[in-house]
Amino acid sequence: MRNVCKVAPALFALATAFAALAVDDSRTFTAGGTIGAGLRVKLSNGTAVVAEAAEEMIGVNLFAVGANESANIRLAIPGAVVTMTALGVTTNGNAVYAGAAGKVQCGAYGPRIGYNLSANAADGAAIKVLYLPDKIAAAGEFIGAADGGSTTISTGVGSVKLSTENAADNTAWIPVKYNGTTYYVPGWTTNEP
Repeated sequence: MRNVCKVAPALFALATAFAALAVDDSRTFTAGGTIGAGLRVKLSNGTAVVAEAAEEMIGVNLFAVGANESANIRLAIPGAVVTMTALGVTTNGNAVYAGAAGKVQCGAYGPRIGYNLSANAADGAAIKVLYLPDKIAAAGEFIGAADGGSTTISTGVGSVKLSTENAADNTAWIPVKYNGTTYYVPGWTTNEP
C-alpha cells in the first residue's frame, strides 16, 4: 500500500503533463452571415462563412450564430470526429463529400470530407463524421495524378534512381505543400529496392 501512495502523485503529474499537450482544435471567428450548427465553413475576408460544395473548409461551426456574432469553429484536423449536417440521406460507414450550403452528402459531388460514423440518417440530420479529406489517402486508397500528382516534372529533365542493385526510375512526382510552396517528392512503384 505504501508504494501505491508514492506512485499516485507521479502518475497524476504525468497525466497533467499529457493533458497540457492536448490539441486545441477550435477557434472563434466573427460570422460573416448566419451559420447553422454542424455546417462546413471557410474564411472570407477574415470572417467565417458557409462553404459551398467545391470550396475548401477550415472547420465546422459548433453552434448556430447570426451575422457578426462569434462563431466557435472546430478546426478540420484529420482524424477528428466532428458533428456535421447531412444533405440528403447518408449511410453509416460510407464516405461523405462536401455538399451545398455547408452540408455533407453521400456521392462524390465535392471533395471527400470523411466517413459517416452515424446510423443511416435523413436530410438535415446531425451526423458524426470521421474527418479524412481527399488529399489524405485512407487505407487502400492513393493520391493520383487527378489529385495533383504527376508522372513528369514541369521544367528540366531527369529522374531520381534508387541506389541499389534493383535501381528504378521514379514513376511519379507527389506534390507536398509546405508554407505556401509546393515541393515535389519522387515516388516509385517498386517496394523492393
